[in-house]
Amino acid sequence: NRVLFEGQRAASVEYRHRGIAGLAAAAREIILCAGSLASPKLLMLSGLGPSDHLGAHGIACRVDLPGVGLHLQEHPGVLVNFRMTVAALGHIARSWWRLALAGLDYAVRRAGPATSPVAHVVGYLKTDARLERPDIQLHFAPFAFQFEVDRVLVARDNRVGVALNVCRPASRGSIELRDGDPGSAPIIRHQLLGARTDIERLIAAGRFIRRVFAASPLGPI
Repeated sequence: NRVLFEGQRAASVEYRHRGIAGLAAAAREIILCAGSLASPKLLMLSGLGPSDHLGAHGIACRVDLPGVGLHLQEHPGVLVNFRMTVAALGHIARSWWRLALAGLDYAVRRAGPATSPVAHVVGYLKTDARLERPDIQLHFAPFAFQFEVDRVLVARDNRVGVALNVCRPASRGSIELRDGDPGSAPIIRHQLLGARTDIERLIAAGRFIRRVFAASPLGPI
């Protein structure tokens, strides 16, 4: 929940596990490894972060570190789907018996559709020939996803998909505290399309994929 300090040295960690509060003492130091979202949250709850933001939530600032919670990076991506005239892997999701057969095939022979990885082919693309290294990563899958308000499903018709991701995005997001309660989720602002260059790269990659699927042997199907 938060790190406690004695002078300049970490002394203990307050935590809550299954509803029970505890205190873990440290003889020398505390290494915080809570991921890109929870690490800045814990630092700020402990008083390490931008002083004005901490003060707004009633947290005493021990060290004013304006960079805590900033520079959040994530790969902006686009999923492009294509309908096919041949069967795609998503057809097994059409009925329970196809799913059961796929599960049985995997259990008995370690074969069949259930052995399929998400991406069968991974590639890299330069959206500009002048670049020293690729700036787009491509994942080709023998099925596609359909998105609903509260869930993501495997498309039941004959579609395949390609995921386009920016390798080194220029967009930067942030993590902020919602309040001073350790149990509250942080405010996550990804800003996935915050940089125009990332948008331009995704557009160029989408046009490239359209050309790939329009060419033989994919085009006719």
